[in-house]
Amino acid sequence: MPIILIVTLSVSLIEAFLILPHHIKSSLEKNQGKTPNAFRLKLEGGINWLRDHVLASVVDWTINWRYFSVGIAVMIFLGSLSMMAGGKLKFRPFPDIEGDVVQARILLPQGTPLSRTTEVVAHLTDAIGRISDEVAPKQPGGKALVKSINIGFNNNIDAYESGPHIATITVDLLGTDERILKADEVLNRWRQETGILPDVIALKFTEPAIGPAGRAIDVRLQGEDLNRLSAAAFDMKNWLNAYKGVIDLSDDLRPGKPEIQLRLRDGAKALGLNAQMIASQLRSAFFGKTASEIQVGRESYEIDVRLAKEDKNSLGDLEYFSVTAPGGEQIPWILLLF
Repeated sequence: MPIILIVTLSVSLIEAFLILPHHIKSSLEKNQGKTPNAFRLKLEGGINWLRDHVLASVVDWTINWRYFSVGIAVMIFLGSLSMMAGGKLKFRPFPDIEGDVVQARILLPQGTPLSRTTEVVAHLTDAIGRISDEVAPKQPGGKALVKSINIGFNNNIDAYESGPHIATITVDLLGTDERILKADEVLNRWRQETGILPDVIALKFTEPAIGPAGRAIDVRLQGEDLNRLSAAAFDMKNWLNAYKGVIDLSDDLRPGKPEIQLRLRDGAKALGLNAQMIASQLRSAFFGKTASEIQVGRESYEIDVRLAKEDKNSLGDLEYFSVTAPGGEQIPWILLLF
């Protein structure tokens, strides 16, 4: 808002001091020497009478009673401030507006497969579907509460990361004049109907923000020891959760994907292998490598080769992986790395 106001006032100043005088000058030059019409003469006469009789009398009275006039102005100003401070004059710069869209933002641990994220999304969509079916008979005309459901995988504006472990469900509701439940009531019932999902790190039920927005409570913790920082965040969440009305708590101190660090054993280079060759073979085996490309009509198809799914679904499969030496020998990688 401050940036918008500064830009607006700057443009207004440019208009007032540079552009408007030029327009007035052009208008005066165009009408110079012309006799005004009867309507304009009467209008200007009325304005001059108000200036010379009414406004001049008020100015004269104000100057003669200048201390009294200043006192009245200060009193009115203080009275305005007291009405706001005392709660008599209600004011909210950005009032809450009832919307027709609600969202569920899902965050699972990194490394979660897309199939599990899909299961969580299906659970949530089934929950909002049951609420819609339950409310439909009470709706005017028996209309369904939910108009449409949109699912966006790899999308969660609260997560600040990407991957198959995040998703956002956007639900379009009937208009406010066509439904019996408010958006907040729909969100609360959706939260209750969903229940607790043990493997979900964060699940937020909310409305898309319009205008300046942010979290209702946002606390930043800082420290050098990640373990102590994590414990402090856990304690703070428990403390905040003790207050009635606090919902959808989360923190951004989350573990990343599991990582395996490998180093060559002494003497491994004597076999003609180096770290880059071993890493390349591991990547090709587990993530795949394009072996060939074929042309079928106008379409081109790449042939990727990788280990079968059942041969790479656990860390134990690494123990049986063999590295091919430059001479063609198959060497168990566990003998080369630690």
